[in-house]
Amino acid sequence: LVLAMGILWNPEFGTLTYAAFVVFLLAVELLGADRRRILRGMVSILSSAALCAIAVLSSYALAIRVAYGSFPELFKMFRTFRVFSELGFNMLPMPLIHPWNLIALVFILGLASFLVAVIGRTLTPRHALILLVTIHGIGAFMYYQGRSHNWTLLGATTYAFILMAFFAESLRSAARDEGWYFLPWALIVFVLAGSVCQLTYAAPAISALVTEDANKVGSSGENMTIADNARFIRAHTQENEKVLILSRNYHQAYYYGFSHTVAAINPGLLDLFWREDYNRIVRFLASNKDVKIFFDPQGFARYNDMVDTVLSGMYEARSNNGRLWLLQKK
Repeated sequence: LVLAMGILWNPEFGTLTYAAFVVFLLAVELLGADRRRILRGMVSILSSAALCAIAVLSSYALAIRVAYGSFPELFKMFRTFRVFSELGFNMLPMPLIHPWNLIALVFILGLASFLVAVIGRTLTPRHALILLVTIHGIGAFMYYQGRSHNWTLLGATTYAFILMAFFAESLRSAARDEGWYFLPWALIVFVLAGSVCQLTYAAPAISALVTEDANKVGSSGENMTIADNARFIRAHTQENEKVLILSRNYHQAYYYGFSHTVAAINPGLLDLFWREDYNRIVRFLASNKDVKIFFDPQGFARYNDMVDTVLSGMYEARSNNGRLWLLQKK
């Protein structure tokens, strides 16, 4: 049930996590000796998985229906991946020769070790864990496949290192029983120990990244601007008053929070996904009578000229603090 809730939290990775755990449970069932019992166990797991997912999604849909008056379109949660794939948004091609080849090889070895254990009837719970990690790794690797940037590859390498820990443990056991395995085991330990050396060498830089001291100094001017604009909004509003703030997308939440005001229309500019969401804002500006509009002419993200057209034709500046304007309907 908890993992089924993850589908709502993050549809792509939540679904992957849920599917990986179900496959893991199915693999554990293969440890049994009686085929009929194995089949019954698998049917039970698949039925339970389907019921848990249906229960979670149905409960969420019902809660939204009660709170907002209509059922959510649940399947549109999964359209993000399709939209990005079809439109090619921010996608980058995969290089032919690249460290990703090694990561992919680790996942291939993970699948191979599981299949060999199944065919050879030497399956253990450890092989089921290897399969679980491998499925997660392959799923996360899809992010790199879509946007082949080195930073994106980091998300997939996590699972590869977990698998290499499994493989290293196997070599350690083999080295204990077979003397000639000592050399490759020693080589793996040496390579992994290199990361320890790197962590030690880069400790000051890593510490700076964690504490973000440089970012705090660099963003001090922006912080002052946000605080000043929030005070300006607070001075012209009452607590919990509904207003519309047209500013930098990532400043919007700060302004509402610091000024103790409420968004007059949702989703906000940071949450826009459909064209209709943007059109709703334009229609709201045209029909608005009493809601105050705060406008940041330098920071507002212009998707097109529709908002500017409505504001220039139907609104006028009532007050400003040099950066943020308070607009009222003409």
